Amino acid sequence: MGTSRNKIQNLISVFICTFCLISCTVLFPGSLMDKSTAIETKASVTSEITQHPVSTDGAAIPVQKVQPTLTIAPLQAETIPQEQTAPPLNPFIMKSIVVSEMPFNPGGGSGAMLAIPGQIWIGTFFSGLQQWDPLTGELIRTISGIEATIFFDIELENNRLWVLASIEDPTQAEILYVIELPKGEIVKEIPIGMEGDYGTAPTQLGRSPGKIWVNFGIVDTETLAYESLPDGLPSEAHFVFDGEQWMWITGSWCDGCRHDLWLVNAKDPLELKDQQNSGVLDTGVLGEPLTLANGNVWLVAHYNTAGGSYYLDGYEIHKSNQPEIHIDVTDEIAGHGQANIAADDQMVWLEAEGTLIYFDSLTGQKMGELRVGDTVDDIGFDGTNLWVLSSDAGLLQVYLPWAS
Repeated sequence: MGTSRNKIQNLISVFICTFCLISCTVLFPGSLMDKSTAIETKASVTSEITQHPVSTDGAAIPVQKVQPTLTIAPLQAETIPQEQTAPPLNPFIMKSIVVSEMPFNPGGGSGAMLAIPGQIWIGTFFSGLQQWDPLTGELIRTISGIEATIFFDIELENNRLWVLASIEDPTQAEILYVIELPKGEIVKEIPIGMEGDYGTAPTQLGRSPGKIWVNFGIVDTETLAYESLPDGLPSEAHFVFDGEQWMWITGSWCDGCRHDLWLVNAKDPLELKDQQNSGVLDTGVLGEPLTLANGNVWLVAHYNTAGGSYYLDGYEIHKSNQPEIHIDVTDEIAGHGQANIAADDQMVWLEAEGTLIYFDSLTGQKMGELRVGDTVDDIGFDGTNLWVLSSDAGLLQVYLPWAS
């Protein structure tokens, strides 16, 4: 019906324009201007003048009459002010991508994601390992030959994709795939097994220059050789490299420990900082992910001595005994399970049961919240936008006004 109405309106406009054009031609013959001439013109007319000068002998001298002259003013382009829309002040979901046609699982089921400049990689139960274009939102490719369906983590180092996954066990990884880029070929499969008392239940990879940390040891990203460490790595380990020297790890590495934060020299993994007593005592950070932002390592800690309160702690990378920033996030985190964490250039992001909470990474001040879904598997920053992998909402691109 709307299309028919538009056609009628267009016909009426044509009739009106035609009537005006005929009227102008009848009233002002010869004065109709070209279509490119402005409608509004200025005309000045010099009136008819008849003069009768007299000669010295008193006889009148014949003169020629001056005819009226029509002068058209130069064309003046009319400037119409254009409305300008102010950029959004708060983050919002700018794109939602369906990665799976399975009912109720547009995000492909449970999975993992890697968001880096120019590349978005996801591994999901229903769709496998895929690369998506962050600019167009189009699927670039699906990597073949991967038997695993449960994905825990994805990293990129030395132009190779490192994918921590499981074929059957949903609680911990069983295999590490090494994929050569840009070909997308699997060049090695490293089994994840039991080697000692610790290093068990791996669910995340650590990445430092030339090294991938997993399970009980380290993989050389050039030779692809895996070497176990004498004491393995913490169980349920999560990692972040501070960009200088130390790999920060949360996990269990001793029985009855009063802390679960460890710092290992990335260049010499046998060296441990703080005599293995990093972080605040009696804080539960077991299995908590970490992120690096503005010179601080950030994580969520459960303070047993503070009535069970949860805090977002920011440790200055050269001071690992006490956090420089200590923000109570009990209301946002308590009772919502483990939080995902990521950072952009200005904010630290927490995710708890489908709600993103963002904090200023310089002051720790809470800046806002954004609801993105019910089940979120992973979040990450690609240098411009925040990306969210949600089982029930899809692959989401979040606009960041301060980063765009």
